[in-house]
Amino acid sequence: NRTAFIYRDTHISYEQVYRDSLRFAYSLKKLGVKKGTVISVHLPTCPQYIVAYYGIVLSGAIYSPINPYFPKDDVCFQLQDSDTEIIITHESTVNDIQSLQANLNLKKVIVTGDQEMFSYDNPVYVKGYGEGWYSLADLITSGIEEEFDPGIDPKNDLVHIAYTGGTTGRPKGVEITHSNLISSFLQTAAWTAG
Repeated sequence: NRTAFIYRDTHISYEQVYRDSLRFAYSLKKLGVKKGTVISVHLPTCPQYIVAYYGIVLSGAIYSPINPYFPKDDVCFQLQDSDTEIIITHESTVNDIQSLQANLNLKKVIVTGDQEMFSYDNPVYVKGYGEGWYSLADLITSGIEEEFDPGIDPKNDLVHIAYTGGTTGRPKGVEITHSNLISSFLQTAAWTAG
């Protein structure tokens, strides 16, 4: 039950992150997410980001981060270019996502807010946004802590589509496989651990 990270003086354990991530992955599967589905995370730094990331990876989907402070046209470009089907966003940016939705292939929008940081007892209200909108807290609490095999081929299946900064033109999506990610972790561990 070791501490994974501390946010605003609140300790969050590895066990809690893992359990919540499993529940979220299960709920994504129930929503129809399959290996290769692109899910963009459009969140500021917050505890929900970690659970969203690991839930996406555990579900077999592809994670694509989007800076929540990007202008709307840059967000739209990245969502279109990556063929994102689901976006996870903060309630403070919901209006931007709503205004872009007609131009996108978004099938579902998952919303979180500050009230979901340390407890899932008070989920963000999403019923007013229409069909296909979900609260992250509701998805986590309705999921099951059950591992499943999404059928990943580590050498060929993507885990991330990360975008460049776009300083020399439009940002470009960098495709990273599961094997690439593990290699990067091992290189970093070798450099930092000696």
